Amino acid sequence: MPLEFASLSCRCRRLVTLLYAGLLAGLPGARAEPVEFSFGVATATVLRGVALGEGAIDAHAAGHYAPPNGWRASLGVAALHSQSSQRRRWDAQWFGRLGYAHRLDGDWSAQLALTRYAYPGSALLRPYAQDELGATLAWRDLAYLSIAGLRRSNVQ
Repeated sequence: MPLEFASLSCRCRRLVTLLYAGLLAGLPGARAEPVEFSFGVATATVLRGVALGEGAIDAHAAGHYAPPNGWRASLGVAALHSQSSQRRRWDAQWFGRLGYAHRLDGDWSAQLALTRYAYPGSALLRPYAQDELGATLAWRDLAYLSIAGLRRSNVQ
């Protein structure tokens, strides 16, 4: 049975939290590099307001490519805890995103992105597989207005 963050003793939870915070503090700050990698853990993976995991620690990793010409591409995976038939197991969430971002002027920017979420080998999470087309208008990177269209994906 996988280790759950909530079941750890208070002392052990503090240690895990401090180790994770130390790892984040040791990472270099924001850079203008076109390639970026991200790794993380979460106690819940939420997609469109639905918690997909079972409250245990989920792991996430992604790679992002954003050259100065405005194009954006991302590939990522998450290892999720799922529960079916009274047993816990790991399921995978894969996503790919392709988009374009454009600065309209000094205050405004716009972005259009196509994203695919897939859950290969998971009958439990298959209903959440989808394609998403989204458009976002942002003001000074402080306020965002987004609209998205979703379509269930048939590819598994």
